Parts: sequence; structure tokens; C-alpha cells
Amino acid sequence: MSDTIPFKEMLIEMESTNATFEVEWTTLDKARRTGGELKRHPALVLKRQPIRRGLRSKVETALRRKRMPLSQSFNLYDPEYKKYYSIHKQLITRFNGLEVL
Repeated sequence: MSDTIPFKEMLIEMESTNATFEVEWTTLDKARRTGGELKRHPALVLKRQPIRRGLRSKVETALRRKRMPLSQSFNLYDPEYKKYYSIHKQLITRFNGLEVL
């Protein structure tokens, strides 16, 4: 069995289930010029934020113009500590013990 998972398959698996999964990511803060730390969390769940009325038109406009979606990050929730993490998709390095390509 391979120790890697393609980025697209990770997204499909993450969005298709409500089960917890393990994620490892790299921190980055451009404003503070800090980052580079590896963070790992063994039990996170993907949470979707409802689209507010004013934001809906911006999302629809972006999709009509075939641009990237407005949000490039995930809202992940830790049910044990009741804490949210916002993680940029490109900073995820491992998913359920598999290296993300």
C-alpha cells in the first residue's frame, strides 16, 4: 500500500464523511512573518460555515467567472476540546497518516 494520497482524493475523502480524521499541517502567518511549525491533530471533523446573504452573491459571481472559490481554507473542529482550526488547503502535509501530494 502506498504511503501517499493525491490532494484531490484527500479533499473527496474529507468532504464525504462526518468521521474524525488525523491532519498534520504547517503553520504560516504572513503578517507576523512567522510559521514553519508542524502541527498535528489526531481527531478533527470538517465543519461548513453557512453562507451569509451578502456573501452568497460574491460566491456566485466568482463561480460564474470561473475563478477560484473565495475561501481556500478548511474549518476543522475538534469535538474533544470544542475548538475550531482554520487551515489553508495547501498547508496540509499529512492526512490520516498518508503524505499529501
